Amino acid sequence: MLENSPGPTSHRFFSQRLRLHFVDWGNPAAPPLLLVHGGRDHCRNWDAVALELRDEWHVIAPDLRGHGDSEWSAEGNYGMNGYIY
Repeated sequence: MLENSPGPTSHRFFSQRLRLHFVDWGNPAAPPLLLVHGGRDHCRNWDAVALELRDEWHVIAPDLRGHGDSEWSAEGNYGMNGYIY
């Protein structure tokens, strides 16, 4: 049971020269589950959901570019291709 374990760990990585952020709720032996926030939001919006799911899933929630603790794109590239490639 992970119910009483602490909150998520915070991580950063670089993609397309941007420093991006995500939180990991642990349980790496479980199947991964990626929780992606909507526009004008951030990864910690999923905290209540992640608490309920982390016993059976390896929950990861990213801050998309320009949101939360992730960097903004200097070129202002926020179209679908900018998020995928």
